[in-house]
Amino acid sequence: RGDVLLQRYATKVDGKYVELPLAVIVNQNSASAAEIVAACLQDHHRAVIVGERSFGKGTVQQLLPVGTGLLKLTWARFWRPSGANIQREDSNSTEGVWAVSPDAGYECKLSADEYAGFRSYRDQRDEGNESSGKAADFADKPLDLAVRGLVSKLQSSKP
Repeated sequence: RGDVLLQRYATKVDGKYVELPLAVIVNQNSASAAEIVAACLQDHHRAVIVGERSFGKGTVQQLLPVGTGLLKLTWARFWRPSGANIQREDSNSTEGVWAVSPDAGYECKLSADEYAGFRSYRDQRDEGNESSGKAADFADKPLDLAVRGLVSKLQSSKP
């Protein structure tokens, strides 16, 4: 199978802001580098993860020309610090341990209509039209949950 560790990156020095509470919002479209960062922060108990299970893209591929076609070569896999796989091995299954799931009490799965509202809001916001119609009425449930979690953590850590 070729599961040989070629490179490993680790640090042993704490940064300046290790006590600063963090929240990371993930959803079904969070993939690759976003999942790697969220997984590392979660495994090291450095951030609360909010939202819904991420996409499960923990591999790096490259397309190589071969004859008249292309070869899709997977040349790297990313693993969580805990050793769990980020890659979703079976694209038809939601079972098993893969990707990044929200922490207990922080799951916030949007319905299809809520997600469409989120996309519409983001499109309007990115175009500079946040004060118009739907965008002004939009409530970002995952963001609201993340803020509540951070406020709670800040209040509980006060002397």
